[in-house]
Amino acid sequence: MPPESSGLSQLDGVFMKWSRAVLLLVGLPLLAGCPRPPDKPLPVIELEPLFITILKRGDKVVVKDFDQGELFARAAKQFEGGQVAEARKIYLLIGKEAPAAEVAALGWFNVALCEMSLDRPGAALAAVENARARTKDPENLAHLSFIELDALAGVGEWEKVRALGPGLVSAEIDPSWLVQVQLLVGRAEFQAGDLTAADARYGAALDAFLNNIPLNEQYGSALLAEAYYRRAQLLKRLFDSIKFRMPLARMTLDMTDKLALLRQSEEHFLNSVRTRHSDWSPRAGFEMAALYHGFALDLLQAEVPNDLTDEETEIYAEELGKKVVPFLRKGQSVHANNIRMCKTYQFKSSWCDKSEAKRHDLELLEEDLLRK
Repeated sequence: MPPESSGLSQLDGVFMKWSRAVLLLVGLPLLAGCPRPPDKPLPVIELEPLFITILKRGDKVVVKDFDQGELFARAAKQFEGGQVAEARKIYLLIGKEAPAAEVAALGWFNVALCEMSLDRPGAALAAVENARARTKDPENLAHLSFIELDALAGVGEWEKVRALGPGLVSAEIDPSWLVQVQLLVGRAEFQAGDLTAADARYGAALDAFLNNIPLNEQYGSALLAEAYYRRAQLLKRLFDSIKFRMPLARMTLDMTDKLALLRQSEEHFLNSVRTRHSDWSPRAGFEMAALYHGFALDLLQAEVPNDLTDEETEIYAEELGKKVVPFLRKGQSVHANNIRMCKTYQFKSSWCDKSEAKRHDLELLEEDLLRK
């Protein structure tokens, strides 16, 4: 827990003399092939044989009669095995060559998902449009909109996310999709500076997840870890916005508000850490430590009365240093815990390396303050 605000009251004797003191790829089904949400069976699709010409070594050509079901199954197996680029090639052939428009649409649908998995949201948007041009099925069109929303976020089109996202929120959609949509719209609101709307979306995402996703699926969940992280990030933005300003009455309120936001943000970062997700948990651990570092720096940069004598200035600096050191030590401790977690769970995360570097910086800053 952070140091109590009452621990800052020792500065009062000095202060009283003066007048101034913020769709991963969420499992949208690769229809007719790639993974679907739990307990959702693959659809039965009537498929006709599709002739594919495959170019082998040099100018040697092999022509084989492939059943479309076999092609979808082969692509799904490659996707699940991490061979996303290979799966994309098969889906692309189906999208271009399938004689039935709805089957071609399914091919393009899966191409879009593969592009998102390959971190190519721009290409995914193009695939979405190809699929949309070939299907009239309402469910397929709705699924395409989910992919489009995720891809728009990927290319930074946040205003379009704000416009499209709310229309996708309904009681009928899969809970995991609902969580992802709420998170994406929340991020769009966050980017637009509407923190109230963003907080409401993040809260809705958390409620949708905790109320609908089984407990055994929550541990290690990227969606849950991100939902906690995003809300903590929003609170941290509010925390960062508070600076210590005179007069003393305002500075006292600033310190109280900043400590309250530190605790609230810390709680959500800690919940993200506890999911033990290989990416989000180390990231949340780093940001949690940054809260204490930020509080310490803001204390060091607090407004200083402009009528101090040399002796009073020295007393002021000494007392201030005493209040900063506990926050620096807490930040070091959180970074150390983050590093320990990464080693224990064998998380290969750049945030672990960042924690190591930042912990060293905090140690040097503490040593510098104690020498004065």
